[in-house]
Amino acid sequence: MSTTTHPDRIHKNVRQPPLTDEEMGQMWRKGEPMSYIAHAARRRNGLSIAEVRAIVHRVCGLVDMGAGR
Repeated sequence: MSTTTHPDRIHKNVRQPPLTDEEMGQMWRKGEPMSYIAHAARRRNGLSIAEVRAIVHRVCGLVDMGAGR
């Protein structure tokens, strides 16, 4: 299980551990919107929405068609 983070961009008041790449994929599979996953990953991992989208696509084996869920 890998965890992608940018330690210098993690929110200073975060108490939870960083999300793993697999956890982000599981959130997507459960139907969570990408904006929700990106918000959590921005605070906990310091990631941008583009980075989160790329991770979810890699973990879930998705192809970007330009439309989001």
